[in-house]
Amino acid sequence: MLRWIGDFFRERLRTNDICARQGGEEFVILLPETDTEGATKIAESLRQQFENHALEYNDGEIRFTCSFGVSALADFANDSLESLLKRADKVLYQAKGDGRNRVMVN
Repeated sequence: MLRWIGDFFRERLRTNDICARQGGEEFVILLPETDTEGATKIAESLRQQFENHALEYNDGEIRFTCSFGVSALADFANDSLESLLKRADKVLYQAKGDGRNRVMVN
């Protein structure tokens, strides 16, 4: 499953974007030179594609959803990668708490 998710994102992201598993079922996607609006559009597109894509398993298929927490370095002066990830993680958990399968922006 994790390999399928990694392949799913890798096939859909730009060559300069970075996708990495952060732990458990969470992934981090870094979108260089992308502002909050652009990152939100990419996250929403990925969310919709993920929701509409199925993993074939045995004689059937499995469908999944995903949630995204979006934050951008450009929105906060003198920011660090660590604080960026914390902000994104915070809104990700808000998205999960609000029902999942959504994009939340910091």
